[in-house]
Amino acid sequence: MKQAAKDLYDLLRKDADVLASVGKPVVVNDKPRAVLTAFTPKNRESYLLALEHILHSLLYIASHLSKHLRYIGIPLNQDGYGQAAAYKNISFPAVQRVVYALHLFQFGGRPFLGIIPGIYDRTKQVGQVTRIEASRPALDWLTQKGLILPDHPNTPEQIYAPVPVHLRLKPTG
Repeated sequence: MKQAAKDLYDLLRKDADVLASVGKPVVVNDKPRAVLTAFTPKNRESYLLALEHILHSLLYIASHLSKHLRYIGIPLNQDGYGQAAAYKNISFPAVQRVVYALHLFQFGGRPFLGIIPGIYDRTKQVGQVTRIEASRPALDWLTQKGLILPDHPNTPEQIYAPVPVHLRLKPTG
């Protein structure tokens, strides 16, 4: 998974769509969101850590397709990060940049990640966190990397009723 995160980071850093969007707000569902900043070598480790966590969650969901899991809830505001927060070991700016860059990154003609922005109902004072999901080309890429395993994290010996495999690789050539 670490190697896949490094490979994906290198793809993001060099992608023309991502580079063209640096310094501009990322538009999701016709609404401008955060301004994307450049991926600097100085912060490489924090970007890689964010990518690893995102990939791990995407892999878990992709490995459990029969259980109707589809999205990852991920806070894209600073409330979820910091010393007292659940994600205190992960850099908020790194997560935000990586998520928006993965949304801009066209992979197989589609964004690598789909984003469903969170909403906040002021009358009820109840919010819903932003959700992300991997596109079909992203799932194919992860499968080719050998990262999607049926019923992960169980070992083959622990799987009593094997999950049918929903992802198929196209034959090369």
